[in-house]
Amino acid sequence: MTKNITVFSGTSDSVYIIKKLAEDGFRVIGSVATEEGRKMLSSVSGIEISEERLDFPKMCDFLKRTGTNIVVDASHPYAENVSKTAIEACKSLGIKYIRYERPSQHCGENCIFVENYEEAVDYVNKIDGNILITTGVNNIEKYKEVSDYKNRIYARVLDNENSFNKAKNIGLSDDHILRGSGIYTLEDNIDVIKRYNIKALVTKDSGKAGGFIEKIKSTEVLNIPAIIIKRPTIDYGTMTEDIDEVIDLVGRCDVG
Repeated sequence: MTKNITVFSGTSDSVYIIKKLAEDGFRVIGSVATEEGRKMLSSVSGIEISEERLDFPKMCDFLKRTGTNIVVDASHPYAENVSKTAIEACKSLGIKYIRYERPSQHCGENCIFVENYEEAVDYVNKIDGNILITTGVNNIEKYKEVSDYKNRIYARVLDNENSFNKAKNIGLSDDHILRGSGIYTLEDNIDVIKRYNIKALVTKDSGKAGGFIEKIKSTEVLNIPAIIIKRPTIDYGTMTEDIDEVIDLVGRCDVG
């Protein structure tokens, strides 16, 4: 039976996985939720791309409609709903599920790990001065609970209207919304922290590809705390942090 592989995408890691699977001759469907995700896959030839947000019924329908018999979940480490929905859909339909989890990175003594956004806000409220938010715009409304947030919060967002408007809608002024490509060097981070007199940075454990190392190093250089929202805890079943192992697992899958 032909292996029809749906890869839940939207990260640089997932693009590489999709490219490798396509080169190996598999039928590959890249599933993304946003236009940005589609653009990331535009350079990969020989694949199908689906742009749609999928709840459980829609995902089951999508997997059946595409004849998917293997799912590779290479979504972002914090895309909790995508992963949980994919796991349940695969169980329901008897489809093989493989999770690629981007490896975590080492963090120094200035790192404070918190369980969620609420704990991040609680910690920020113990700090005087400006705060750099680098957790994206999903859940950005949580930061309205930061004291004097309109004056203290600087939010770094992707340079598109959707991200900008989400930050704008919580009441941040244009000069407190820092638009960019999402790729920042150590020097870029240091420059932003100095320019806006930042006293703490809030981020996620997004891994090397997410620029985590450069952010943490910049806080170490300037001796400010990095508040890190932990990854969600999910029982993935078959999971690997090695991209080559993903390709190997797909190759060894028996789809009947």
